[in-house]
Amino acid sequence: MKKLFILLLLVYSPTLFAQDAKDDASIDEIEGLFNETEEEDVRSARPSAPEKAESEGPKVKDLADLSKLETFDDIAVIQRRYLPKTGRFELYIAGGTNLNDSFFVGNGINLRFGYYLSERWGIEGIYSYIQNDNRDVTNELLNRGVNTEGMVATDQYMGADIKWTPIYGKYAYFNEKIIPFDLYFSAGMGMTTPKLGDSAANTSFSPDQALTYRVGTGQIFALTKWMAFRWDLSWHFFSAKSTINSSESLHNNLFLNVGLSFFFPEAKYR
Repeated sequence: MKKLFILLLLVYSPTLFAQDAKDDASIDEIEGLFNETEEEDVRSARPSAPEKAESEGPKVKDLADLSKLETFDDIAVIQRRYLPKTGRFELYIAGGTNLNDSFFVGNGINLRFGYYLSERWGIEGIYSYIQNDNRDVTNELLNRGVNTEGMVATDQYMGADIKWTPIYGKYAYFNEKIIPFDLYFSAGMGMTTPKLGDSAANTSFSPDQALTYRVGTGQIFALTKWMAFRWDLSWHFFSAKSTINSSESLHNNLFLNVGLSFFFPEAKYR
């Protein structure tokens, strides 16, 4: 009996070992099929180099390429300038006063009409009328028969300016509102009509118009795309000629004007 069991074991053992090896090979083969399937899925999910480059969008190399970028509907775009000026006219109406005359108080109206060739450059025509009154010190000196230095004041001014606007920005109003503004500089020339002061007891000046040079600066605060608050500081230089000794004296006036600007036509390009 013992010999029969050993004989059967020797006969069937190769078959059993072969079956085990075959089963192991089958398992390895099945696992290899799963691995190949997973690798194919990963390769199919991974974009190729051209597709990846296309999905990332066009590359920006210069300013011209910015037009190729797609916009986002949920992002608000802040314009470069809220109040566009290129190709538009500006009508400026303001009240003004003389800041540096020690003997006369000069208050008046200032009207300007301009045109902007670009956002930075513009031209502007100016008309100013000043109503002058003696200060108290002038009347007191006049009553005492004392002549003063401020014998000439500006009655009217007409001229033209070139405006340069190199600076723009935004002003936060108490963290409640953002107000865009432009800072400009101007230079030009025109004609001043002097006014004879009552304090000129012993000397008089010719009321003829005098060639005037002026420089200025100011700011424009945009309220809407057609209206803005504007202040302007202008410095005028002119010579007035004495009718007694024919001598000329250089005079300068510093004017501060504050008012509103109106822009037209309507801006459709911004």
